[in-house]
Amino acid sequence: MPFSIIHGSESDACDCLALQRSVSLRLGKGNGKDGFLLDLESEERFRKYFTEGSSLIVREEGILLGFLVGYSSSNSLFPEMFNPDRVREIDASNLFPDKNSFYIEKIAVSLSARRRGIARSLYDELIVLHPTTTFYACIVEAPSMNEPSRQLHQQLAFQKLGTFEFISTVGDRVVVGVHERRPF
Repeated sequence: MPFSIIHGSESDACDCLALQRSVSLRLGKGNGKDGFLLDLESEERFRKYFTEGSSLIVREEGILLGFLVGYSSSNSLFPEMFNPDRVREIDASNLFPDKNSFYIEKIAVSLSARRRGIARSLYDELIVLHPTTTFYACIVEAPSMNEPSRQLHQQLAFQKLGTFEFISTVGDRVVVGVHERRPF
């Protein structure tokens, strides 16, 4: 049976958080080769992505293989990371210019399900659902580069706008590239 993409709900949040943690590198300990960097996040905050944002999940025979969560710029979850005091190389005031902007907060695919087009399928579904929307995504560049994510976003016509940095809760300096995909 092929995988199916459905809208996620609050009942999916715990499974998705567990999946994210299983494929993530902990800041301060990671080598940057097999996952994305994860600053420790509370279950409460993660649950809000499903109750207040938009989510898509992929299951095959009932097993969670991947998910994508995000929200529009008018949502209360608007990322604090775009605070103009922390952004360099780009003008943060130009990000999320209207309600037709959407920020992709997280996307994750289980290690056993990689190289099957799941992440691409999640993005394709999101783009079909929001064809006139400008999408934004952030990709960690330091302390290590998330090369698979960078390549996927490049294939999906995302363009790098610039970078910003912050200090994680464990004291690491993190540099993140901000990428944009405008509607065709």
